[in-house]
Amino acid sequence: MFDPDNIDPDYVSFVWGSYTCRSEPSAEDYLDFARQELVNGYSERTLINALSHAKRALHLRMEDVCQAFGGTSLTKNKPFPVLASYLKQCGLPSLGALEKLNSARNAIEHKYTVPEPEMVEIYIDVAHFFIFATDRWAGRHPCDIETSEKNEAADRHLRNVSFDWKNGSVTLQISDKNSGAYEYPHSITYTNKQPEFFKWVVFATKHST
Repeated sequence: MFDPDNIDPDYVSFVWGSYTCRSEPSAEDYLDFARQELVNGYSERTLINALSHAKRALHLRMEDVCQAFGGTSLTKNKPFPVLASYLKQCGLPSLGALEKLNSARNAIEHKYTVPEPEMVEIYIDVAHFFIFATDRWAGRHPCDIETSEKNEAADRHLRNVSFDWKNGSVTLQISDKNSGAYEYPHSITYTNKQPEFFKWVVFATKHST
């Protein structure tokens, strides 16, 4: 009935809610640990430790952002590709380079080889850029979209799009043309098992500022 692809983002407003990424240690802390390792040179120990810390920084931030945007089924220790796929569905940063680097890291980790200094530095840089790109979602995220979109028959109005991030769902609150203020006799709910959920998430992540 209502499709975010047909809604002009200039005629909606966003209500924000707070969200706090994990800390002590945080993703930024792990990234600092990785950098500190390389201050001591490029020994086998420092290279292996630096890569491991950078991986933790990246994985921790990916988990936090997925959870923030309704990834309720994405419990801790989910594989990297699962997290990357969820981020992509939400319209959030999910660089292809991340998957390539993670594959390289897995090969090194499982074969017990020492990574090249260049690879470690690249991994740290990519983790840094990913964390920087997702910082806007580290403390808050959109929880409601207020609009007055009409359906084709002009007899119903979409008044509010409400995200329940904790339970991974979004509800469209719809009024009739004669409904009073804050009366929503109709509603539609989509869960993160449905493509419609992700269409609304992409709308929110793309157009909220």
